[in-house]
Amino acid sequence: MSRTYSLTKDVNDAPHVTLQPCPFCHNAEPNMKSLGDSWYVECGRCTAQMHAVTDRDQAAENWNDRTPPHPQQRGKHEATHELRERK
Repeated sequence: MSRTYSLTKDVNDAPHVTLQPCPFCHNAEPNMKSLGDSWYVECGRCTAQMHAVTDRDQAAENWNDRTPPHPQQRGKHEATHELRERK
């Protein structure tokens, strides 16, 4: 059964999908999201995300297999997160 949403929606109801923590801010609970017929994973803390694909399991695999960020990039994302929390 396929679901189609007119707006982006968090879809974290599948127990078989295990997502690794965000490689940038280490948030332990990134979100699987659906946009139309596409799936992607987004961190709810720093908003890091992977590109959308048409297969939900592939979206999870893309997120889990991503290369950790370079230390200089990690610092930029952590700084952005700190600024957002201050607001």
